[in-house]
Amino acid sequence: MRESLQANKDFLNSELYTKTFRGAIDHLVDKEPTIRHGYITEYLPGVQSLGKGAPFTGTAIYLDVDGPKWDEAWKKWTTIIPHVKGYMGIAGGPVVEDVDGYSNNFIALVGWSTIEEHEDYHHTKDFFEKRNILMDPGRSRKKFTRYGHIAFENNESIEGKEGSSKL
Repeated sequence: MRESLQANKDFLNSELYTKTFRGAIDHLVDKEPTIRHGYITEYLPGVQSLGKGAPFTGTAIYLDVDGPKWDEAWKKWTTIIPHVKGYMGIAGGPVVEDVDGYSNNFIALVGWSTIEEHEDYHHTKDFFEKRNILMDPGRSRKKFTRYGHIAFENNESIEGKEGSSKL
């Protein structure tokens, strides 16, 4: 995370990124990485997502969101999710670049103690009854994409787990 969008763009054009960081990425993946920028806000005190203590951060990008309706829905969601087992913080914000040809996108970043607790919540009656808060077509007209998890290196429980990302 950088203090400004320009600072991050400068980093992406720097020798440190192109020769060191990018070289490490190229050993992990066989295609050009997609880099997106977002204006991230921590919505509640004590956020531990994004490497601030939560071993895992769940991510999703909601496409083509409707400003006022989305803001209302997200505000409501931030009061529900803290009561879910394994929750460790919620952050998110507008994505700068278009995603899949859509603008007005939003990235959600939720810290979790385990991936299993996050996935388990998706199979509960509570999630089933409340998922439309974010998925209502009036709020996110094209649903979501890029769902996944980021695992942070300081979490020893991910060592050797296939498919884990280490940052």
